[in-house]
Amino acid sequence: MIEDYKKKKEEWKKYSAKALLVFFVIAAAILFSFAIFNIKEIIHFFKILLYVLQPVLIGIVIAYLLNPIVNFMERQGTAAVWKLKWKKITQNQIRMVSVGVTEILAIVIILGIGSVLMPELANSLGTFIRALPGYINQIAELLEKLTKNSDSQWVAFAENLLNDGSREISSWINAGVLQNLENFLSYFTTGVIGIAKMLLNIMIGVIISMYLLVSKQKFVGQGKKVLYALFYERQANNILEVVRKSHSIFSGFISGKLIDSLIIGVLCFVGMTIMKMPYIPLVSVIVGVTNVIPFFGPYLGAIPSILLILLVSPGKGIMFLIFIIILQQLDGNIIGPKILGSSTGLSAFWVIFAILIGSGLFGIIGMIAGVPVFAVLYYLVKTWLEYSLRKKKLPTETQEYEKLDYIEPEKHMLIYQKEEQKEKKQLHKE
Repeated sequence: MIEDYKKKKEEWKKYSAKALLVFFVIAAAILFSFAIFNIKEIIHFFKILLYVLQPVLIGIVIAYLLNPIVNFMERQGTAAVWKLKWKKITQNQIRMVSVGVTEILAIVIILGIGSVLMPELANSLGTFIRALPGYINQIAELLEKLTKNSDSQWVAFAENLLNDGSREISSWINAGVLQNLENFLSYFTTGVIGIAKMLLNIMIGVIISMYLLVSKQKFVGQGKKVLYALFYERQANNILEVVRKSHSIFSGFISGKLIDSLIIGVLCFVGMTIMKMPYIPLVSVIVGVTNVIPFFGPYLGAIPSILLILLVSPGKGIMFLIFIIILQQLDGNIIGPKILGSSTGLSAFWVIFAILIGSGLFGIIGMIAGVPVFAVLYYLVKTWLEYSLRKKKLPTETQEYEKLDYIEPEKHMLIYQKEEQKEKKQLHKE
């Protein structure tokens, strides 16, 4: 009786597991088909959700960026407490003070840089706007000279294009701006409200970041608790390893890129000051900010900056071009590798690939975050491939497969191309 009961119980478990699997497969298929037919509504829902959670996302980003500084402050505070033997001060109190000091320091630095740069930027932009009609006249005069000295078709085409453009701008000013002043004011009001909302979200994000940094150990503990509750120990350990690797890639890349861009911006400012270039603060900020974008960033910042300086003085524009080439070579070969090291582990091809995919899907944010995200995916695929190869008792080094012809089944013997075999035999004889 007992054995029959055990057999029935095992059979029931087996069939119930199969039934549960079938149920999940059918449910997944239904959900997938529902998502396909309602993709617009789902995207709209996620957009609303992201808009609502914007302060939380800002807070997470601020907390992630400031976490290394908080850790440093906390270590220094703990060392000072131990040295002074202040036993009444707890670790939680040290963390709270570290978070407060870090947040205040970050706000003071941002406001200080803003108070110095903003007037200079406003002055540079004002100078450029005031000089813009003169630049247009210079271009027109240059085209006129070229027209007199040359009968080429492209000159006539450029002249016609300039005239058409001038007429379009005039008609837009008369018919568009003046007649639709009410719409313009409404757009302006909407923009002001949007800026106010963004500032409010940033303020809320700063408060959220403080809570996250103070309670980070508790949140990490809760995450691990949920992980080990949902998965087996080995699976949970693998997931934690992936999370740690992802954190290492992201933190190394983002912090390194920010420091690198700051150095490049400062060097650009110093170099332009020495050479007495125009629009020094504006160009330095453009070069420094665009340098955050990997690979394409230096070119995105350099091209408009060169054009801006060329309008003032062609000679200084050429000097700036030479200077920016030297600066980018210095960054690409010395400063960047020293700061970033091999934080992503990607070759130049995969960096370009990640930037193109990221920018195509998510714009500027995708250009910046695309590289570390792709680096994590690359790490996952590489780890899985190496695990599969080791399981099959095959080498994991890529060099072993470059001149491979085939692998003998069961024996796991690598057969190379004839030229490679001759080289190996020759090396073996020597």
